[in-house]
Amino acid sequence: MDTHGGNIYRIERDYNIKKEDILDFSSNINPLGLPPELKQTLIKNIDKIKNYPDPDYADLTQNIARYNNIDPETIVPGNGAAELIYLLPRVFKPQRALIIAPCFSEYALSLKHTGTEINYFKLNEEDFKINLKKILKEISKNYDLIYICSPNNPTGTFTNINIVQELLFCAQNKNTLFIIDESFIEFIEGWRERSSMKLAPAYHNLFIIRSFTKFFAIPGLRLGYCINFNREFIRKIKSIKEPWTVNILADLSSKILLNNSVYAENSLALIKKEKQFLIGSLKKIEQLKTYDSETNFILVKILCGTKSYELKEKLLKQNILIRDASNFAYLDDSFIRLAVKDRKSNRMLIHCIKKIFTRTP
Repeated sequence: MDTHGGNIYRIERDYNIKKEDILDFSSNINPLGLPPELKQTLIKNIDKIKNYPDPDYADLTQNIARYNNIDPETIVPGNGAAELIYLLPRVFKPQRALIIAPCFSEYALSLKHTGTEINYFKLNEEDFKINLKKILKEISKNYDLIYICSPNNPTGTFTNINIVQELLFCAQNKNTLFIIDESFIEFIEGWRERSSMKLAPAYHNLFIIRSFTKFFAIPGLRLGYCINFNREFIRKIKSIKEPWTVNILADLSSKILLNNSVYAENSLALIKKEKQFLIGSLKKIEQLKTYDSETNFILVKILCGTKSYELKEKLLKQNILIRDASNFAYLDDSFIRLAVKDRKSNRMLIHCIKKIFTRTP
C-alpha cells in the first residue's frame, strides 16, 4: 500500500491508466490548481537554474517573514514540510516522543531514523478531537518531543488555539519540544487568527511547520518552512541542515505565491462551496459515515462491510483514485480519505460511489 496519496505513477504502471486520465481524490491539493502568475514566473526565470540558490535564502525568508509578520531569523526554509519533519528529530535527538494519532505517517518514520521511542495518544473515533484532561495527563509523563497535526491529516479536525496553549504550557514545564504541523492551515477560514503562530513568541519550545505544497498546488516544486522563536534552536538547525535543499525556482516562487490575495480568496471560496456539496452528498449515502472537516479533505468510514481497498479498486475501474486510509495509526480497512475537488469531479465521485453501493448486497 502507498504511504501517501497522489501516487499516480504507480497507478499508471500497475493499472495501465494514463496519469492525465486519473481523477485523483487521494492527493489533498488545492482544486484551483497552479496560480497562472507562478507558471509565467517559472518560465521567465528558467535560465536561472544555471546558478546555485542563495545558501542563506535571504529573499525567501524575507517573503515568508512578511507573510507571517515575524522576524526572518525565526525561519528555516526546507524542501517541503517533509524535509523539516525529518530534520528536527535529527537535530534534537529525542529519546521519547508522543504522536497524537491518527495522523501523518512521516512523523513516526522520521523518529525511527533517530532510534526514538515512539508513543501514541489515540484520538476518539467518534469525532477525533483531543480530550484535554487525558492528554495533559499523558504529557506529564516526560516526553522529549510531541507531534500534533492541526488541521489534522487524515481526520480534518482542527485543534483550538486555547487547547494548544494549555498543551504548550504543560510541555514547556517538562522541557518538552512541541511540533505543530500546519501544512493545511491556509484552508481554514480565519486561519491567521486561529493559527498557533500567535503563541510562538511566548513558547520557545514550539516549532511550527508549514507547507506551500497543498494550498498553492505545487507538490512537485517542494517548498516549506519551520518557525521557532528560540534563536539558539534556529542556529542549531541551520548548522546541521544540508545546503541548497530548496531549488532556485522554488525560492523565486515564494514572492508570487505569498502575495497573491486574489488566488487565496478564490481558493477558500471554491473549497468552502465544494466541501459543503461533497459532505452533504456523502452523508446521504447510508453505507458511509462522513466526518465533518475544517480543511480540504474528508475522512469517511464504510459501514456496510466493504473494505477500503475494495472500494479503491472498484473506483479505479472508473479512473478515480481515492486514499485507502487503513495504514494510518488507529484506522482500519473501513476508512477512506477524499480530497475536495471541483464540482464536475465531485459529482463524478458521488455518482460512482452510489452506483457501487447500489450493487453491493
